[in-house]
Amino acid sequence: MKISILPCIMGLTFATGIQAQNNEWRMRGGMNLKVPLTKKLDARISHQRSFEATNNFRNRINSTGLRLSYELDKRTDVAAGVVWLQNPRSGTGNSKVFARISYESRLGDHFTWKNGLQAETFSRQTGKFKHRVIISSRIGLRKRLDFLNLSPSVGYSLYYNLSGRELQYYDDNKRPAVKQSPDGFHRGRFNITLSSKINRQFSLSLYYFNQHEFNLLAGDYRRIHIENPNGRITRRFNNYNAAGVTLNVTIGKNGTRPIF
Repeated sequence: MKISILPCIMGLTFATGIQAQNNEWRMRGGMNLKVPLTKKLDARISHQRSFEATNNFRNRINSTGLRLSYELDKRTDVAAGVVWLQNPRSGTGNSKVFARISYESRLGDHFTWKNGLQAETFSRQTGKFKHRVIISSRIGLRKRLDFLNLSPSVGYSLYYNLSGRELQYYDDNKRPAVKQSPDGFHRGRFNITLSSKINRQFSLSLYYFNQHEFNLLAGDYRRIHIENPNGRITRRFNNYNAAGVTLNVTIGKNGTRPIF
């Protein structure tokens, strides 16, 4: 399962999104706990907090997730899980369930190429979508560097939104044309990750990503960031930069051996 279309459009979508970038920065911190259950099955529990660095580090959103992953073979794995989201400011929450399949192949003697396809559905509409599909691609090293056991990687994710809040569209004469959800490719994330393996039980991941929104392959009546007859923008692009750190912990017999 090679998703070859993604590398072809990474440059186009990233360049499109950069045109509307702002200076907003967010910081993230989290922890992942991995429990190998069998040789091919493991459970993961995660928690993450996001802060607005350009707004006095106000806590923006917190998330807690539970995931099961199964290795079909040495290159292919599947995963499914649930994530609970909470907005500390409003006290409101949401949740999503997801399923993912990924495939990893070699790029020459020194690199790996991992592609993934993930489907998500939320318990309630977020405003921009209720369902979405994420296509992701990542290139990393086959072996860690000697220096600090580092493993750098670079990747890109493309998001397809479905069933968002309906927008009112207008024709060239500024008359109402149709009111519908702007389904389509409207978000991308370019990310860089630097992982350091401390020992068999602990590793630390530092990462940066740039989120940019756009109207990729969208028709006139599926676009976001549109003007109404009064010249006001409807559903602005949500563009920002984020940096974060995640502590990864693996438990089990001798650190990485499965419990069963």
